[in-house]
Amino acid sequence: MKIFLSLSDKLLLMTRFFSIVLLSLLTVVSCTKNRESLDPEIEMALKSLDETLDQNTAIVEAKKARIASIREKLLYSEPGLPQYQIYDALFEEYRVWNCDSALFYAHRKEILADNLNDPDLINDVAKDIALRYITSGMYSYALSVIMKAEERTGTFFSQDQIGASLLYEIYHHMALEFNDKYSLSEFVKREAEYLEKSRLSADKGSAAYYNLLAKSMISEGKYGQLVITLQKILTDSHCTTHERAVYNYWIGKAYETMGDTKNAFLRYIMSARGDLESANREYRSLTCVARLCFNSGMVDRAHRYIKQCQKDALIANARRRLAEISSILSKIDDAYEQIIEEQNHSIKVRDLFLHLIVGLLILTLVYLILSLRKLSRSNNEISKNMKTVREANRIKEAYMGQFLALASNRADSLELYRSKLRALAKRTDFEGIQQELRSGEFINEELSNLYDIFDKTFLGLYPGFVEQLNALLRPEERITKDLPGGKLTNELRVEALIKLGITDSKQIAKFLKLSPTTVFNYRVKFRNASLHDRDSFEDRLKAIGR
Repeated sequence: MKIFLSLSDKLLLMTRFFSIVLLSLLTVVSCTKNRESLDPEIEMALKSLDETLDQNTAIVEAKKARIASIREKLLYSEPGLPQYQIYDALFEEYRVWNCDSALFYAHRKEILADNLNDPDLINDVAKDIALRYITSGMYSYALSVIMKAEERTGTFFSQDQIGASLLYEIYHHMALEFNDKYSLSEFVKREAEYLEKSRLSADKGSAAYYNLLAKSMISEGKYGQLVITLQKILTDSHCTTHERAVYNYWIGKAYETMGDTKNAFLRYIMSARGDLESANREYRSLTCVARLCFNSGMVDRAHRYIKQCQKDALIANARRRLAEISSILSKIDDAYEQIIEEQNHSIKVRDLFLHLIVGLLILTLVYLILSLRKLSRSNNEISKNMKTVREANRIKEAYMGQFLALASNRADSLELYRSKLRALAKRTDFEGIQQELRSGEFINEELSNLYDIFDKTFLGLYPGFVEQLNALLRPEERITKDLPGGKLTNELRVEALIKLGITDSKQIAKFLKLSPTTVFNYRVKFRNASLHDRDSFEDRLKAIGR
């Protein structure tokens, strides 16, 4: 079987190949698509939140330095009340930072309060310990601490704002988490009772008052009134960063309940920034931002935020927050892992495609140059022409060997390129990538076209390859079937590559997208079918056309 290509065929083949190359490059360049644009305000707010997260290490170090400076005062403090005040300051630093450390200093305060036998200090310690137990979800222990303190001091926690607020938190979470229908009504009743008591006993204008007022208005459905009230408070320059974070959280919650997602988004972001800037690890807002990002299709951002929430809650040992986070964490994790898996697969396909495009482009150019050189010398004497052909064949093999070496070496640089794409993907949007990528059918079709070009190019260079290969095989093992449309089978492609000097099975497997085992089996099959010594078969194969 012989296959000859005229110059017009070669030019047509070249035109088709460059069309495929252009289309392929357009596919690679446009493999991502901009998602439906976010509201500019939300986009800007999210970028600002990302910048704050990037500064988290510096914020943490500043917090640690502040704690160390307070702890250093213990070295020079006098026993009794001065030492108690230092422990109290350390407790406040750890209160929304690390539950275990906060409890440690609360118990140090407890020892001093017992030694001083001061009822006010004993009640103060009991409130601190109860608060930490509530954060850890240990509501019965919190109640026990309060009851013991009341019994010892003869006072009632419900009579002051902090004590009533603690009792509200206990019954509020018991009402949320316990399914005992017989006790639920009692929990709800006490929750409302202590919320009202804590609000009425709080100093008007204090941060505690507005926090309790927000809880009351939310429970009563006064969302619009809450937004107006807290927005006025936020204009006060005396608000601390932490207080602003709390107020913005409640405004965001009110907006979301009213169905205003945009303003809820913006307020939660403001609150999350305030929490991070004030080194607060026991927060809700960033979890809300992660949830809204996930609902908006921004899985990468949602994943970053929810992982930060989980990390901070674990360090703080805030089990109540961990329970809130877990409700959305698994959904975000699953979606993120699926996107990463699909992205990695797409990168591998794109790498292979680029590999083949670059390699076959070089092969085609070399082929055309050599074909034109061959045609320009076709009028020479037969002996000179034969010598030229042999020389051209050696040049062809050298060029094709260089092409294949280049194609193989492309793997390392493409791997680096893929790593760079992964790093970029972590900071950008993945969902658009999958929407724009061509289907698997397109990739397979284009690969088929590229292999078709390789077959025609190789058979154009070595038109008698199949016949000369048959001459090396025993009669019963020879290839008798015509190749459809002048295309090589995978078995013949393996032999064609060996003829070109490529003998590494792994390299051949990579080029033909086969397993190394399959390539090895093909090679063994032909060697076993050799008409001559099987060990010299591939050397004879390489000599074809010379």
